[in-house]
Amino acid sequence: MGIIAVQQVLQLCLEQGAQLAQPGEFTLRAFLNGRLDLTQAESIADLVGARSPPGGPSCPSWITGKVSYSHSSSARNLPGAAGGNRGSN
Repeated sequence: MGIIAVQQVLQLCLEQGAQLAQPGEFTLRAFLNGRLDLTQAESIADLVGARSPPGGPSCPSWITGKVSYSHSSSARNLPGAAGGNRGSN
C-alpha cells in the first residue's frame, strides 16, 4: 500500500473521531496495566529520548526487566524491606 493511501485512510479515521496517540501513551498504559514496571518505563523514555546509541549492554537489560528483577529479589532479602523477612528484626 502506498503512502498516499495510508494517509487517506488515516485522514478518514481522524474525521470519524479517532485520535492519534500522545507521546508516551502506550508506555504509560503498559505501566498502568502492570505490563511494565517503573524501571522499564523510565528506560523506554531514556532510550526514545537518547541523542546517541544506547550506552552499551546495560540498556537492553533495563528493557527486559533484568535490573528490576535483581532489585526486587535483593529487596526481599533485606530485613524490614517490603516483602522481606519481617519477623527477624
